[in-house]
Amino acid sequence: MPKALATLVCCSAVTASAASAARCFEDGIPPQRLANVVADGDVFPLGMAVGDWPVARLLSAVSEIIIEELLGVNVSSTISGGNSVDGFYAMAGCTTPSQVADRGCGSKTTRMHLYLEAWVSLYRGEYDQIQEDFPETAPKSLGSSGYTGTQSMYLPKWILDFAINSEGVPLEFYRTYNSSWYEPSEYFDKLSAVNLSWLRPCRETRFVQSNNMQTYVQVTQDTEGVENVGGSLVATCQDGFFWRAPACRDNVTRCVPVLTGGTGWEIEAVMQKATLFNMPLALGVATPERYYRVPTEVKSLFVWWVPDDTFLDLNPVELRFPRYDRAAWLNGDLRTAPEQVAIEKLVSQNMGELAPAVEDLVQKMRWSQEDVDVMLRDMKASEDPAHTVACRWLLANSETWSTWLAGETACFEGFGLFDGSGFVADRDGAADLACRPCESGSYSEELRDTKGKTHICKKCPAGSYQPSGAAAGCDLCNEGEYQDEEGALDCKRCPLGRFQDEKGKSGCKLCSNGTTTLGLGSLSEKDCGCLPGTIREVYNVSCQPCPEGLSCPVLSTLSSLLNGSAIAHELSPRIRAGYFSTAEEPLELFKCIPSTHCPGGPPNTCLGGLSALPCAACGEREYFDGQACVVCISSRQELFVVGCVAGLAGLVLAYYVFNSPMTAKASTMLTTTTALGMMVMMLQKVGVIGNMTVDFPFEVQDIFQAMQVFILDIEALGYPCVASSDAVRRYLSTVMLFPAVIVGILFCLAISKLLPKKWRWKTSKTLNLMGQFLQMGYTTMSVTAMVPMTCYSHPNGLHSLLKFPEVFCGTEEHSVMLAGGVALLAFGVLGFLCLCVWAAYQVPLWSSQGLSHRVSSFRFLLARFRLDGWWYGVPLLVRGSLLNLPVVLATDYPPIQIVSMSVILVFFMAAQALVWPWKPPLINALDCWISACIILLVVSAAMCLPDLTDDMLGFRNTFTVVVLVLLFGSVLLALGSIGFSLLLRALGFQEELMIVTLGPIPKAERVSSALRSLSMELSEADADVIETRVKELAVYDVTHISRCITLLAKEVLHDDDPDFDFTRRVSAKSFARMSGWSRKKVEEGLSGPDPEQDLALNTWNGIQNFVAIAPTAPPAKEQEGASCADTEVESVVSPVEMEMTGEPPLGRIESDGDDCGPVSGGTGTRLSL
Repeated sequence: MPKALATLVCCSAVTASAASAARCFEDGIPPQRLANVVADGDVFPLGMAVGDWPVARLLSAVSEIIIEELLGVNVSSTISGGNSVDGFYAMAGCTTPSQVADRGCGSKTTRMHLYLEAWVSLYRGEYDQIQEDFPETAPKSLGSSGYTGTQSMYLPKWILDFAINSEGVPLEFYRTYNSSWYEPSEYFDKLSAVNLSWLRPCRETRFVQSNNMQTYVQVTQDTEGVENVGGSLVATCQDGFFWRAPACRDNVTRCVPVLTGGTGWEIEAVMQKATLFNMPLALGVATPERYYRVPTEVKSLFVWWVPDDTFLDLNPVELRFPRYDRAAWLNGDLRTAPEQVAIEKLVSQNMGELAPAVEDLVQKMRWSQEDVDVMLRDMKASEDPAHTVACRWLLANSETWSTWLAGETACFEGFGLFDGSGFVADRDGAADLACRPCESGSYSEELRDTKGKTHICKKCPAGSYQPSGAAAGCDLCNEGEYQDEEGALDCKRCPLGRFQDEKGKSGCKLCSNGTTTLGLGSLSEKDCGCLPGTIREVYNVSCQPCPEGLSCPVLSTLSSLLNGSAIAHELSPRIRAGYFSTAEEPLELFKCIPSTHCPGGPPNTCLGGLSALPCAACGEREYFDGQACVVCISSRQELFVVGCVAGLAGLVLAYYVFNSPMTAKASTMLTTTTALGMMVMMLQKVGVIGNMTVDFPFEVQDIFQAMQVFILDIEALGYPCVASSDAVRRYLSTVMLFPAVIVGILFCLAISKLLPKKWRWKTSKTLNLMGQFLQMGYTTMSVTAMVPMTCYSHPNGLHSLLKFPEVFCGTEEHSVMLAGGVALLAFGVLGFLCLCVWAAYQVPLWSSQGLSHRVSSFRFLLARFRLDGWWYGVPLLVRGSLLNLPVVLATDYPPIQIVSMSVILVFFMAAQALVWPWKPPLINALDCWISACIILLVVSAAMCLPDLTDDMLGFRNTFTVVVLVLLFGSVLLALGSIGFSLLLRALGFQEELMIVTLGPIPKAERVSSALRSLSMELSEADADVIETRVKELAVYDVTHISRCITLLAKEVLHDDDPDFDFTRRVSAKSFARMSGWSRKKVEEGLSGPDPEQDLALNTWNGIQNFVAIAPTAPPAKEQEGASCADTEVESVVSPVEMEMTGEPPLGRIESDGDDCGPVSGGTGTRLSL
């Protein structure tokens, strides 16, 4: 609201007090010309509240004379009360300010405009409370009156002079009262000189205020100076009137009397000073009638305040104590000198409007302590009224108060300095200056210079306007408006896309984040609508990008997310399917896995009664069946109990199935069990693929969910009903499943020892059963161990476990699960893998040493594979553990998961195709086909990926470059190797490079020698034995032998007999002619290769040794007298065959030891059964 325009108006009649009061100045303004003030249509004199003590009356009279006779403003003076607090309330508009019970406050206006001699610092609490309670009428301070006030101990000056003149003792210093060094009582009367009837009893004074006495004891530790009366501490007054300090407590003749008034002014400070400085003081409280007379009748110290005229005749001298310590006084320690309180001048808040000249006058008023004392002595000596004394002081001290008045160029508020050229900014060097009202678009501003205070007119700054003249200030532009020019008469409205929510601005604020307003003059950023994809929070006026998982149409707000848009339903932001947030923090979004658990929509929306954050679990005694939370029933527990019993029975059956006789040839049972095992591995792989954080099509999600059972994700089967609704307990129970099965097998082993010998389990076969279980469940065990390590991120920055989203990573629950997972990974996954690696390395040695029980213990690692690929079980385990690793390491990055899984699968498929390790050929082909299909399944997941992020685009580019580098690098390496080989050939080097042949090539001499020796062995062997052993060979061994026969016939012997054509082959002789020397050697049955001409003899690349069991290295030279390999091996093979097959070995091929001695060792490593 605009401020009231106040003016001075002349009065045709004056108040009675003004009419009767005699003028002080001869040329002063007569009473009939005094002007009242006007505000809000009311006319009234300027009100002055006067304190009821001498100084206040004198200074108020001085001010009243100047205001009326020199400024011409009518003043009405009213006594407000006996202390400054009464004056505070009078200035605030209270009608009965001196009535403590009811001061009559509550008026919205005040008729009191001036109050002098205000002890604001002394009553700071009351003053601040008035400012808070009555903000519209509370007074404002114009600063110090020029002098300070204080309340302390004083002594008459004549006593001080006597002490100095007689003995040189400066009694104004507190140290001269120390009874250890001085006898100050010599200069004062004894206590007996004080008539006790002049004093108030201690019990009627502040001596009985318990809190003050407790503070005294805490500061001085003088417990004898107080006593406990009815549970309250009071000062100890031996005679009931005087409290004596410790220095004279036991000797009253040494006491110096100290008199105070009221109810005990300053008694706490006097008590502390007397005790702490060892001053022999006796403190008493005089009655109101005797307080003003006792110090004049008795030589004593007294408590007094200045300025005051009570004891001016004594010329009192203040006792000097250590400098005032504000912090100590606040803590109750009063030993330092009292504070010198600034005496302030108070005016009403609207004084500048009612009478600016008066406010300027009061602002400049300053008296010295001497000025005040002069007036006080004059009034006391003459006993004249305050108005008369004030007039005499004014007439005698014009040089003091004349500077308080302004000159002709002292323009008031609303006016400015003006000369012939217009408004000016200062009074320097200008002639004919006058005051003129400020024009529209400008305002008057205060100017202080060497001549005092005045006002000048200035243009309204940008952001403000002033349509009328004679203004004290400019009006600020309202919200929704601005003004970018100075001196404006009005403001402009904010254009589209901008708003202004503050007053007085030179421009409008731009709607943030590209938002815009719907019209001109927008008042708030709430008028700015957010663009699609952004949302506005309640406490944040700017639009912020919507977090992942939140769909934000145009004009989205947090309120419309919670309650819907008031404009249109289509404008309501919604949480996308697959995400969740709470109503308390709707923008803190969580990602749901699986996404079907969170249908989206408003916050707090979950599928089928799911409740745990984020829609991850059901309540107590419930489980999620894929559609909704279902109450647990007893049959679920019974089902799992039956399963455990069936599993225990299955262990017994598995013992006999997995420990059946084993042969080199793939039996029907082996083929069947291997195919079933491969099916389980395939289902585990599909389950692992289902773990990828890829949004697979809805049609196949159920398939992947069903396959999760093979990696122990049995939540949908009601597992929470059996284990616990707590995710930590459920996970630890699945971790304990693997050691539980091992313990179950050991339990069966122990029970079997109680049965007849025929049914007792063997340790080696039991260990094989354990290995079969761990091998079949290795992928599942790896996935289970890595569950606590698979954390995915939410849009709000938190992380949850992929399998248990209700468990947040980094929490105490996660730490417990992580400990269980690390233990399973260390002892179960890595421990079992290391054991298998060690066994695969040691098995050939155990086989050659006849340690059949050790070989039998690791049959699970060997039985399904060809004898020359017995180690392939280890790569299968590695593949099982590596397959889930991309999901663990790149949980938030599906593209990396897809690429990494594809690389792993391609690598192991290539290794499988190269080694062809399985015994049944069908299983090898099936393994390759399954691997290819799994790779295609993983690659197809790429079609389910959303738009790639910047990180994934960078990964894609890097991966593409790496593949191209590998592609062209491999081709360049091959070409470089071939070129280097040709160069060596040109230089005469006949050996083939290993990098070209992909391995070492045995010497032709060694191969030919082995062929001759083997042919002699075969020619002397029994045909039936050979036929029997060939029948027992594995399919791949028979195929290799048949191919070898065809190779030897066509390439070594150049024999085209059809009986040797087991495989179709093009003969090398079709491309190169054999030299005559080579042909002659062949016909002679010798092996003499000609490197340059007989290429056929160099085409055979490594014949497998069918006899050796242990790894053998080719001998450096033929050893004389060496025994036949078969003879050396037979004694070792027989026990191993009996252990593995359960049957005695067939008879060996008989041969003469002399014939087999020079034969070289085999070129490979192979197990023999």
